[in-house]
Amino acid sequence: MTARPHVLYAGLHLLDRQLVDADGMLAGKVDDLELEPDGTETDGTGPPPPLIVRSICFGHGALWRRLGSGRLGSWLEQRHDHPRERIAHLPLSRVDRIGPSIVVTARHEDLATYDTEQWVRDHVTAHIKGSTHATE
Repeated sequence: MTARPHVLYAGLHLLDRQLVDADGMLAGKVDDLELEPDGTETDGTGPPPPLIVRSICFGHGALWRRLGSGRLGSWLEQRHDHPRERIAHLPLSRVDRIGPSIVVTARHEDLATYDTEQWVRDHVTAHIKGSTHATE
C-alpha cells in the first residue's frame, strides 16, 4: 500500500500563519505559496491535476505581490528597490511542523525577513514614544 500525501487547504493551513524558527523566534508570516501540478497525467477532459506546495513565500515582496497591482502595491514598489527580489522562498522540506504556527528548520537571522525586521525596528518602532528603543 502506498502512503497518501498529506492534504492541506492552503488558505486554512498555510497562508497568514506565523513562522517560527528553529530557536522558537518569530520569523514573519506566510504571505504566498509556490504551487506546481503533482505530475499526474490527465486527458484534458477531467478536472486538472491536484497542486502540491513547492515552497512557502514570505517577506515584503511576497506580500506586495499578494496585494496586487492596486494603489498600495504600486506605492510600496515606488518606495523600495526591486520588491520582487525580496520574496523569500523556503522549500516545504524546511518546514518542521504545521499547526497554529509553522515551525521551520532555519534560524530567523538566516531568513530574508530579518533585514526588513531590523530596518522597521531601527527606523519606525524606535521612534514611537514608549518603545524600549525610543530616543529621548
